[in-house]
Amino acid sequence: MLQWYNLNPEDEANYLNPSPWIYPKNDVSYFFRTGVSNTNNFAIAGNSGNTNYRFSYTNKNVTGTTPNSSLGRNTFNFSGGTQLGKLKINSNFNYIRNASVGRPWTGASNRNIILEAFQWGAVQVDYKILENYKREDGTPLAWNRTGWQNTPAAEATRFIDNPYWSAYESYMEDNRDRFYGNIGLQYDLNNWLTLGAKVHGDIYSFQSQDRIAVYSRSTSQYEEANNKLNEYNYEFLATAKKNWDKFSLIGNVGANLRDQQRKQDYAITQGGLIIPNYYNLKNANAVKIDNFQYHRRIASIYGSFSLGYNDFLYLDGTIRNDWSSTLPTNNNSFIYPSLTGSFVFSQLEAFKKLDWLSFGKIRLGWAQVGNDTDPYQLYKVYEPEQSFDGQASYGLPSTKPNANLKPEITSSWETGLNLQLFKNRLGFDITYYNNNSRNQILPVPVSSSFGYAGKVFNAGKINNKGIEVVLNGTPIKHENFTWDATINWAKNKNKVIKLDDQVNTLSLSNSLVELVAREGESYGQFLGYDFVYAPDGQRVVQADGTYMKTSQLVPLGSVLPDFTFGIQNTFRYKNFSLGFLVSGRVGGKFFSQTYKVGMYSGILDKTAANNIRETGVVLDGVKGDVAFHSDGSYDVSNIQQNTTNITAQQWARNEYNGPTTFSIFDATYVKLREVTLGYNFKLTNPKIIKNIGVNVYGRNLWNIYTKSKYIDPEFTSSGGNVQGIEGGNIPLPVTYGFNVNLKF
Repeated sequence: MLQWYNLNPEDEANYLNPSPWIYPKNDVSYFFRTGVSNTNNFAIAGNSGNTNYRFSYTNKNVTGTTPNSSLGRNTFNFSGGTQLGKLKINSNFNYIRNASVGRPWTGASNRNIILEAFQWGAVQVDYKILENYKREDGTPLAWNRTGWQNTPAAEATRFIDNPYWSAYESYMEDNRDRFYGNIGLQYDLNNWLTLGAKVHGDIYSFQSQDRIAVYSRSTSQYEEANNKLNEYNYEFLATAKKNWDKFSLIGNVGANLRDQQRKQDYAITQGGLIIPNYYNLKNANAVKIDNFQYHRRIASIYGSFSLGYNDFLYLDGTIRNDWSSTLPTNNNSFIYPSLTGSFVFSQLEAFKKLDWLSFGKIRLGWAQVGNDTDPYQLYKVYEPEQSFDGQASYGLPSTKPNANLKPEITSSWETGLNLQLFKNRLGFDITYYNNNSRNQILPVPVSSSFGYAGKVFNAGKINNKGIEVVLNGTPIKHENFTWDATINWAKNKNKVIKLDDQVNTLSLSNSLVELVAREGESYGQFLGYDFVYAPDGQRVVQADGTYMKTSQLVPLGSVLPDFTFGIQNTFRYKNFSLGFLVSGRVGGKFFSQTYKVGMYSGILDKTAANNIRETGVVLDGVKGDVAFHSDGSYDVSNIQQNTTNITAQQWARNEYNGPTTFSIFDATYVKLREVTLGYNFKLTNPKIIKNIGVNVYGRNLWNIYTKSKYIDPEFTSSGGNVQGIEGGNIPLPVTYGFNVNLKF
């Protein structure tokens, strides 16, 4: 048959020559490549009398696992210090330069090559042929052309661009520069009092250029973004140390001024680009420009003390007062103290006689931490918008500010026990904690009749309590062989106790699925449509043979795990070392958009299993009369077994449009996270090179157990409050590497 590449006149060998309709020699895996990361480091250190210094340089170059993706990083570090009599001068400076090309898009975006190819791709496509992605005139070649004729309309692509076109023609470049460090002075007034001053600086700059090429399915465009953040901290600290007989005291009094400024500039073309392959903001009929800047400042004074008695009783306390420029003047001051006591009972004479006890300590602590908010949350501030007809334009923010905001406060207490036994061959550390956060500053949606999309106010009381256990030991210890092991386990229980008198549910995300914080439940609760169940637990099927869903959104589980764990083992034999790390989590839920679209488009293997596309399927369940009530509950009557046969397309579409439960999965997994093997060479006559160490390693080597069949639960991890949502993320790569360390 004639396939898409048989319709390209520029390909004389294949033009109008039929080719077999078979599974391709180079399937979608051809699109991915083996990423390579090279890291080189050089360091020099020395000291002369009262002066010391260290300089290091690190170069890292990475080629990504998708075409036209790369990263280059250069890192410089200098640290040094000197002592002039009673005066000490110390400094530390770092500069990092990142340059990236083709950073992959993730999430539910039509720029996400992985999700788009998965949703709209076809298994018969040979990706090596697809790699020839454009004609001599610069227009794209793709398997999903609209027609067979060689006309612009027929050659236009449907649904998605050729993924190679997206990778090489519609991509982002970005550069990040960061310079940070500090310089400090310390002066010893006498043998017990020291005065110090230090200046910290952090200068960050990010520039990006993003493009969508002419002839792409989406409107061509070019955008530039610049983000600058400067932060300086000016610190003063006085430290006193005294000992009286069995007592010891360390006291600190200090002050800090934090000054932060941020500026963001953004510009994007409108209506498409005029000239292909010319990426300039002037290459368009219109440009939208936006910018934002703020200046915030926090002034602080603080103090701390550490009181010890006879090396076994300790009492530590802190107190800090912050004044924030982002809070109203009558509420901009917040004080937060802490107090911790510890008892090293192994220092008592009665316990020193126990040969099996090496160390033992009990601790108990309580603390409060305060937090402010972002700038421009207090009063109405007109925001500049795109000019109209040559006139300046301003508008109100979409979120209503609040001039009565209070600082957020988190109160916590914890207790713990630390034991080391049998000459440190066995030990464990147990911690129990209980944290309460209140007066959280939250944006909450409001009715459009207010003139805003949301408002900012103090709300919420969230409790976190849990236990953390670390067990370490050396099961085997001989002259030439040792085995060290560490096991950690952690369980956290979270509950949203209170939000507000008028709001009991706060939306965290609703782009793909509803993720909320709801009173009385765990933070990060999925809301969706569940199956309708008969009294005996069977799913209820509709008249058309597909599953029925609830009339209202219902809780479908929390993103938070029941517990997490890790197991680290290290074996050493003479100059060899072998280590491996296993980690995992049990419980919690996640939502997968990839699975959802995989069912809809028929990409997943289950959509072709058991000859379902030819014979159809009768879904497990029952039919019945369902009466829904206003509160979302329901009654099922006249129950009978389902016998309706539906097509594979109906079945797959039901998983896409039907109950949300289809796309909610258990996030349990166990992984072999890392394996390392090393060898240290003993040099008999070192003159220049003092030591040589060689290590090989592998990371993300094996999914020992994953409860969800199709999607890795780790795809859903992110650094923000929105967790548990997966949408076309790039799979975690298996990494193999080696390093050589030379010490001179």
